[in-house]
Amino acid sequence: MGLISGTTYLGAANRCPIGVALGHFDSGPCCSDKKPDQNGFGIGLNKDYPPRQGFTEARAMAVAQTKHEWCRLVSLVTTNYGQAGVDLLFSKWVGDSTAANSACSQT
Repeated sequence: MGLISGTTYLGAANRCPIGVALGHFDSGPCCSDKKPDQNGFGIGLNKDYPPRQGFTEARAMAVAQTKHEWCRLVSLVTTNYGQAGVDLLFSKWVGDSTAANSACSQT
């Protein structure tokens, strides 16, 4: 189980299959054959570049979805592994425990 919002091209460090990768920065092997859109942008994600049409809406939806998936993951870990599992998840993935905890309590 993992949470993935996109990829960047980092050479061998990027393990996302090219066929499903959508680069954030319109570069790398996924994008060399893509044509720019009507605004001159390549295939990157709208949420990653403010001049893109729909940036504000796309970014808000991405933030909301990331929050939803985080809370879903915490719930699944709680159900399957209890507080010990949640503690491990937080120790490995979370920099700000207060923010991470409050994100799910606000839903």
